[in-house]
Amino acid sequence: MAVSRGSKIFAVVMVAVVAAFIWGLVSGLERLADVALPEPVEPGVPVEFVISPGQSGQSIANSLDDQGVVAASDFLAEVTTRGIATSLASGSYDLETGMDVDAVVDVIEAGPQVLRVTIPEGLRVDQTVVRLAEQTNWEAADYTDALDLFRFDPEGSNLSLPDWVPLDQLPDNNEAFEGLLWPATYDFELDATPEQILQRLIDQSGEVMAQVPEPEVAAAAEAGVSRYDALIIASLIEREARVPEDRPLIAAVIRNRMVDGMRLQIDAASEYAVATEGAAEGSAYNLYEVDGLPPTPISGSRPQALQVAFTPPSDVTFRFYVLSDACDGSHVFADTFDEHQVNVAAYRAVGGCE
Repeated sequence: MAVSRGSKIFAVVMVAVVAAFIWGLVSGLERLADVALPEPVEPGVPVEFVISPGQSGQSIANSLDDQGVVAASDFLAEVTTRGIATSLASGSYDLETGMDVDAVVDVIEAGPQVLRVTIPEGLRVDQTVVRLAEQTNWEAADYTDALDLFRFDPEGSNLSLPDWVPLDQLPDNNEAFEGLLWPATYDFELDATPEQILQRLIDQSGEVMAQVPEPEVAAAAEAGVSRYDALIIASLIEREARVPEDRPLIAAVIRNRMVDGMRLQIDAASEYAVATEGAAEGSAYNLYEVDGLPPTPISGSRPQALQVAFTPPSDVTFRFYVLSDACDGSHVFADTFDEHQVNVAAYRAVGGCE
């Protein structure tokens, strides 16, 4: 029987479609073969898993997956079923790779094995106790009470300060612990008391100070800068510098102005007075009104700030600085007041970077 023209065309089209399908299937398989499959995870490898304060359930699930503990989708489904997806406690957990999802969630639901606490740089004492309360089982008032006991009855307190802190020389009503609750990340036992937690932060300040080479401490002392003075200067640097490159330059400005008998005129110290006393006028922290350093540090510092407080670069002659008109957080520096005024005018011309 003769095949119609239409049937021939249909057959040709069908052959073409089948050929295209086969070609696409083969190409897809070839591309799939080129994709690197993830390396299999060896089960049973210990994992110290950390949940950060405020970390979302999705982020926690992704981290567990990335570290080979459990699939993210399985974890999210289980914590959602248990109704704990938004109440997973921050801290450190001892897990393993390739765990069953129920076992993982059981461990995390039970709470952390240790309290992991992170204190950032640049905080005052009152801000630090709030951060401690946010990350532990104690209230801010519990930490404040522990500090107050030392302030009013040192003999009855379990807290102690490093021996280089001139406690008997501090003016009345100044914060003895300012700058001594060292910013870092700490692990505490679950039953740690406020006094134990605070003392660990204080001890860390002593440990960091002990790491400063003795020749640098001696050289600073010859220039009239004690360990405690260096801690004060470090806090000024910490609060003033917004980019790392500015820290040594600000340290040099402070050194140069102190050598010349110039007032430091540091805004961060005035801001501390406003925050803690309600006003800068008449405050010992108003470095526009008083000579020398403030009576205490104004915040916690990082080791890099403490280092340059001891060893400001000797070849830097700047005595003035102001925020740059580039509005990138950096400062511009000047040797003379006239040069400084030009820099100030440039900063004001851009509206003070607001």
